[in-house]
Amino acid sequence: MKTSYNIDQAIATLVENQCGPNASARERYLHRETLLSLVRLAVAEHAMNLQKDLDKTIGILQDCEHA
Repeated sequence: MKTSYNIDQAIATLVENQCGPNASARERYLHRETLLSLVRLAVAEHAMNLQKDLDKTIGILQDCEHA
């Protein structure tokens, strides 16, 4: 998936820039996993918002059919 690659690349770049050359493998790992968690949270929130909008639209359409 191209989007995933872009996210992976962006996270790798952020980790490299934020941690610097002297960071330990553990620091890099924790930073990368934190960023990945934030991405997963954002995706889940976006999906929930899409579902709410879809439910609202379906409700409006059903109201129009019954009117």
